[in-house]
Amino acid sequence: TAPPESVRATRGDVNYLLESANAYFPAAKLSRDDVITAWAGIRPLIARGNAGDPAGASREHDIAVGPRGVVAVTGGKLTTYRAMAAQVTDAVQRQMGARVTRAPTDTSVLPPVGDAFACTVADLLVRRSKVAFETADHGWSRAPAAAGILATQCGWTSEQAAIALEDYRAEIARLFTIDD
Repeated sequence: TAPPESVRATRGDVNYLLESANAYFPAAKLSRDDVITAWAGIRPLIARGNAGDPAGASREHDIAVGPRGVVAVTGGKLTTYRAMAAQVTDAVQRQMGARVTRAPTDTSVLPPVGDAFACTVADLLVRRSKVAFETADHGWSRAPAAAGILATQCGWTSEQAAIALEDYRAEIARLFTIDD
């Protein structure tokens, strides 16, 4: 019932995952103290069979072209986004009547990005690196250094850098807070 940007992992989610992990790896004896991060999201699933049963929904993706030529992607996984992008490109080319030339996006190494690399601390620590996901403080201890680099790159004043840090604090709270 929450807006998509407000969805968070709950204590129940964390407990469920800990119980499952401990069932498969009992020697690990994982507890809540071992959890350094949790996040949740929403993805559209493709109903199969009983539409009211989320367990019956497919985790695969589907690419369809509607009657007005709109290409729609439903379902899928974060880990298959590049393959989906290549398939969407193929569908668009077919829809336009063009010769389908396979996009290399699903297999090519992504090039480094130049000066337009990141424009917020969250861009840098959440979206362009794994720092926020792999540290117990979600990158907060590295945020001032990141803000300093961005201030130099973006020409921020010290006040703008301070605002960027507070924005990052709010972003990690939004992303990583575990609800009761």
